[in-house]
Amino acid sequence: MAQQRLEQVLLFNAKGATGTTVAFPVNDWMHIFLSLFTSGSANFTMNVKVSHQITPPDFSAAASVSNQRSYAQLKLSTTNANVDWSVSMITTAGTDLANIYEVNLNGARRIWATITAWAAGAITLWLDAKNNW
Repeated sequence: MAQQRLEQVLLFNAKGATGTTVAFPVNDWMHIFLSLFTSGSANFTMNVKVSHQITPPDFSAAASVSNQRSYAQLKLSTTNANVDWSVSMITTAGTDLANIYEVNLNGARRIWATITAWAAGAITLWLDAKNNW
């Protein structure tokens, strides 16, 4: 039986504000999952982005030829429903979440998440990276 390699990284730890995670390198991984758990009647909007370029993108600048990044395609594991890939937006207004999302990498080199709006609650986001070999 093949061994499974796994890495788990905490991206947001009970975060209660807007902000951006560190860009995590994903080019050595086959599968990426994001585990999102909230508390305190969470009210926020978060999106997930990926980059295919060799050098890290500038998170504060708009996407362009020299700053290649786009939204990630996410799939909610419990329902198999796709999150709108054009904005890769996860949002809730007063309802706490306990969700796991599969990320379609399509050859991405880096992934990161940004809380673009926040009004209440604590947001915890884990990234699980794994290979089957």
